[in-house]
Amino acid sequence: MAFRGTEYAVTGTATKLTTALGITDPARTHVRQVILRNHPSAAQDAFFGASNVTTTANRAGILRATDAYPTILGGGDRHPLSTEEIFLIGTVGASNIIFITIVD
Repeated sequence: MAFRGTEYAVTGTATKLTTALGITDPARTHVRQVILRNHPSAAQDAFFGASNVTTTANRAGILRATDAYPTILGGGDRHPLSTEEIFLIGTVGASNIIFITIVD
């Protein structure tokens, strides 16, 4: 099991997790877990979801600006996640930094 992580400055345009992580090898896009956390001093929420993600709660998971705990997505060994299917989006006009850790 390996942990890899980065931080990514998101904008008001949805960004594929593969892009945010800089993954170029298609064999590395399936992971056990994705751990997302909004920057602790963020003033605005950030969001994650499928390719149609928006900044509305009914279309996205929310990474609250005030939440000190990470959001953990994962299916484990039997149900790996694809970084090609998870998108991040920030609040328009705000500078959101999301901390991303993947377990592969």
